[in-house]
Formats: sequence, C-alpha cells, structure tokens
Amino acid sequence: MLKNTVINSGEIYIGRNAGEPILKDISTAQSSIKIITPYISSEFIDLLIKRSQEGIEVSLILSDDFVSSDTKRYEIFKNLIRQNRHTDDKKKKRRRIALSLISIGYLIATWCLVYGFQNKIPLYWGCAYAFPLLIIFNIFFYKIRIYSYTYECLINFSVTMTPYSDSNRFNAEYYLTHAKVFIIDNKLVYLGSMNFTKMGFYKNYESRIKVNDPNVAQSTSEEFNYLYSNPNTFYLNLNDLKKVIYSEPPN
Repeated sequence: MLKNTVINSGEIYIGRNAGEPILKDISTAQSSIKIITPYISSEFIDLLIKRSQEGIEVSLILSDDFVSSDTKRYEIFKNLIRQNRHTDDKKKKRRRIALSLISIGYLIATWCLVYGFQNKIPLYWGCAYAFPLLIIFNIFFYKIRIYSYTYECLINFSVTMTPYSDSNRFNAEYYLTHAKVFIIDNKLVYLGSMNFTKMGFYKNYESRIKVNDPNVAQSTSEEFNYLYSNPNTFYLNLNDLKKVIYSEPPN
C-alpha cells in the first residue's frame, strides 16, 4: 500500500478551475486513464467512454456514497452500464398465435351467449363458463417471457462500499473512498480536493497537485490496482446495481 512518497517534480495550484489541465491531459492520453473519485458528473462519464472507444484503457473507482446519497443519481450509471434486450422469436410467435386464438374464443363465446339468449336455446348460459377459462389462458400466455437481458459495462469501474451503505446500521468494516486521484499514461499524476464533477473542476475553490514523476506515477498506479480489486475492500454488487437502474419487462 502506498504510504509516504517523496516527489522529485510537481506543481501546486489552489483556486477555481482546478480541473482544466486534468481534462486536457485526459483528452490527450495515449494509453491509459485511471481515476479515483467519490463523485462524477455524467458529462465526464461520456468523456471517459469516448476515450475508451478510442482505444485508451480507462478504469474508474467510485464510492457508493455517490449512489446512495440520492436515488436519482442511479440514472447516471445508465451511462456506464448498457442494457441489451434480446427477443425469443419462437416464444413471441407462439404467444401471438395463442392470444389471437383466445381473442377469437372470446368472440365465439360472446356470440353463442347472445344468440342463445335471443333464441331461447336451452343451456345457452353454458357459454358463460368459457370466459373464466379464456381469461386463465390469456393470463398464462401473456406472461410468457419473450425478452431476456444482458448488460455491458462501457468502461472498467468498481464501486466501493461506505460505512453507511447498509441503511439499517453503521458498518465499521466499510470505509469511504474519498481520495481524488487521476493517473494519466502511468506517467503523470494529479491529486487534489476536487471531485470529478463540473462543480469540482470549474466552480469550487479547490487544491490540485500535479506530479511529473514516473516512479510516483507507477507507485500510484499500483495503489489504484490494489484498491480496484482486493479482498480487504467491500464493493457494491454490480449485478444488484443493474437491477436498480434498469427495469426488465418480460414482454
């Protein structure tokens, strides 16, 4: 784990618009981008996805404090996780045929009931018993699942749990990942107070340290890899997250 590190070269900035040079370096990265931030704006997620599509290796670590603090923020994860819907054409055709036949059954049963009543045909009321059966068949075939779903993470990311992830109690085993770290091409590191948000990068009065030391960048990258996936850190289950941000209509 990265502890105290001596740097050979760097610069310090305190003020507003602290994120401008970071965005510039993210936009021009040549091989990799690694980011730790508790909070993120949707516009910056789009930028990371764009860079990933351009062949840059992008990895992101978030805190689930970002998720749990406001339910609406789940929507931002739709930018990170894509839902793909798949149709079972055989089941869809079978259901369409069955529902069409059931509709015809309703018409026939209704006609028999009305015709029998008007012409005083004995036992015409027996046609009424067809309706409960048709309703049961209708419900059965309508509930046939014709859609299945798969999910695709558009960039590599993990979400660490906080002590307040369980709304029912404080869990001391979890910890808030509150660091703000930006590693570009494993050569350049930015540290500071600003979240990866529009407010943090442009509006707020923030601090930023830029480190131009490849050795520090390498050590920080190793720390990132450790935090991204290790047995001593608790992570939000992404399968659970997918179910929260997306619905899965069966048909």
